[in-house]
Amino acid sequence: MKVAIITLIINASVVLSLAQNACNTTTHSGEGTYYDFELAGGFGNCSFDDTKIKPFLIGAMNDTDYGNADYCGACVEITGPKGKVKVQIIDRCPECKPGDIDLSPEAFEKIANIIDGRIAISWYVVPCPTVGNIAFHFKEGSNQWWSAVQVRNTKNHITKLEFRKNGTYISVPRLRYNYFVYETGFGPGPYDFRITDVYGNVLEEKGIPFQENTEKQGSQQFSDCNVVGFYEEEGNKAFSYIDNGTLHFSEEIKGNYAIYNSAGQQVKQHSFENEIDVNTLSNGIYFLKIVTEKGTETKFKFVL
Repeated sequence: MKVAIITLIINASVVLSLAQNACNTTTHSGEGTYYDFELAGGFGNCSFDDTKIKPFLIGAMNDTDYGNADYCGACVEITGPKGKVKVQIIDRCPECKPGDIDLSPEAFEKIANIIDGRIAISWYVVPCPTVGNIAFHFKEGSNQWWSAVQVRNTKNHITKLEFRKNGTYISVPRLRYNYFVYETGFGPGPYDFRITDVYGNVLEEKGIPFQENTEKQGSQQFSDCNVVGFYEEEGNKAFSYIDNGTLHFSEEIKGNYAIYNSAGQQVKQHSFENEIDVNTLSNGIYFLKIVTEKGTETKFKFVL
């Protein structure tokens, strides 16, 4: 039986640091424009399955910042004359100047009047609102002798992908169309991958099977860089308890949760009602963030 002390976390005097890397809130400035994605070809330079993006709040990064697909998959919050909008970068704008982002009309209309056409904007990177774990997409034409893979559904955009060969991880070059391509191939598979995000967080995914032009789910997700610390009240009282690997609450509660380990890495997330299964977690200190159906956010610490 796992026994744990569950403590209510509130804004008080003792700070418990979680994430090793806070969000990169560097603000960029430039101009915002808009374009009709479908008339432009309907397929962004980042080579994503763009039909899955709903609502269609997307952006094309200027050529300088786009680099070698550096911002592909990143989410950014943009401020314009009328307000703010969060978009995902799925394309490149070759003619845009540094700091500029070309937006879908749906995104542009949230920060300006569509008739304005060109506006001053500022923006910075934010975590993407992902659901589930990261995924690997093997490009059409990929095989054991020429391998091209893309990492999708990441909370933070990634900077590096490696695959394991003979017990050693080998870095795979990334091309401008946002596939990591190994010219001599990964072999027949399944594969072990190591992925690094823009904040230096690393995930290792083992046993990913190969299937051409198909998306394969991983078992993990990057931690949310917004979670940089919780505040613990001195002299907390026990709030709830764990019995047989299940976290029980003293009152009815329903919503979504995320669990972080002491290093700030997200280890579990799901919807729940009145109890949460923590059987798969090893012994240690954890931090639980709950967002109820009414939008109320509560934070807890528990020890297994």
